[in-house]
Amino acid sequence: MRGPSPGPPPTAKRLGTGHRMGPIFLCPVTMLRTRSPNRRLDRALSLLWNALAAPQVTAALFVLLALVLGLAAILPQVAAGLDSAETDRQLTALAARFPTSGSPLRALGAFELLSSIWMRALLSGLALNLALRAAAQAGFLYRLYRQEGTPLPPRRVVFRRATLPGPLKAISDRMLGVLSPLYDKVQMEGNDLTCELFGQHRRRAAWGPFLAYVGLLVLLMGLAINDGLSWQEREIALGPGDTVTLEHSAVPQLRLEGIAGEDANASSVVVVTLAGRSRLLRPGVAQAASWGNLWVSLQATGQALTVTGEDSSGRAVVLQSLAADGRVGSALRLLFEQTQSEQGFAIPIRNFTFRAVSYAALPEQGIQQPVFLVEAFRGEEANPVATELITEEGQLTIEDVRLTLRRDRYAVLEAAYLPGLIPLALGGLLLLVGTALSASGGMTRIWARFGTDGAQVLAIVGAAGPAAPQEEIEWLLRSAQPADPPPQEGSHDP
Repeated sequence: MRGPSPGPPPTAKRLGTGHRMGPIFLCPVTMLRTRSPNRRLDRALSLLWNALAAPQVTAALFVLLALVLGLAAILPQVAAGLDSAETDRQLTALAARFPTSGSPLRALGAFELLSSIWMRALLSGLALNLALRAAAQAGFLYRLYRQEGTPLPPRRVVFRRATLPGPLKAISDRMLGVLSPLYDKVQMEGNDLTCELFGQHRRRAAWGPFLAYVGLLVLLMGLAINDGLSWQEREIALGPGDTVTLEHSAVPQLRLEGIAGEDANASSVVVVTLAGRSRLLRPGVAQAASWGNLWVSLQATGQALTVTGEDSSGRAVVLQSLAADGRVGSALRLLFEQTQSEQGFAIPIRNFTFRAVSYAALPEQGIQQPVFLVEAFRGEEANPVATELITEEGQLTIEDVRLTLRRDRYAVLEAAYLPGLIPLALGGLLLLVGTALSASGGMTRIWARFGTDGAQVLAIVGAAGPAAPQEEIEWLLRSAQPADPPPQEGSHDP
């Protein structure tokens, strides 16, 4: 609660008359000039620095970034981390969705905004601007904590002249009494004729912009690390016991040990092997699991039919999938997607084909759980020669071939390597702390000079702060006046 106090407290700092603060109000902005063998070069570099570090440039870059992100939210974008063939296929498909403007949009890179060279150039320019602003703020903080004496007022500081009732000593005592409890630093010097005052409040708030700039820089560094070193693998379909090797840095291996739960509550057990070490992860549908910078998530689960076969002599029978990949082996795992209800496989050497149909249930046959209907066909015959319903496990015999059929489940995993997550988290924390410091109230500084002019005192008061410096000046001038001003001539009763 602002208001004059009865007198200067013992904590106020009053410097002796031998220390001069200089005529700071006759020339509010004073720049120290040093002789340089190449003054033009120094001036050009100074102008370039000021232009690149200008807050207007920061605002313009953020506006451009917002526009690019807005366009990326409106227009469909190609997924990151794809090979050139898949990228070209997706670009062709996206351009086809815009019959009139698809080709120009593709030529302009509108479907690759987030990974385009223009986005990288924009982020690089923003990083340079933030680095310069952080360096300037670091210099300001160094001077703020290390500089002795009174700093010069900034260029756009607001000053006001006023006339106050004397004497000068009473004004200086009142100002010290008012400012010392509220301001972190109060410094006064003068003599019987003049007095100069400097005050500083909430100095820690000056760390806010610096931490915010550094936080944004660390965020951009994390994005750059992810852009250059990260990778992502989607649609990794594995059944229990299956292993896949990802052809990326350190060649990680994923092995699915098991699946539990259904639908949104499904979870999986995955063994990750990386650089000779293994770790057990339990990713769920809505919960990713991580090991260092490697993240594994469970995207979906589905029904699978595992098939093995042998002849009468116990030798394994070669099976072939009738899907597009045409997998061949002594054991097949047929993975049924959510919208897929039928698949086929064959025994080519015996001219047998098989049809497997997935049902959620067959109530008419008393089956209330997922079940597979497997039908066997010989050659070109239209009617099946054998059928079998598989709820858990069963066998189907045709001539001298015996098939073992087992209903199973499979998991669709997604793996991502994100080495920039730690810088992203650190940058976000620094940005949050810096924003909180800035929002709690910025640093306020005041400069005041008082000079005796007969029975009155001439005052020049200036203030620099985050907002409303005029209000701070008005409050200072009111505080400098006596609580009960002497009556003016003619105002008293006769």
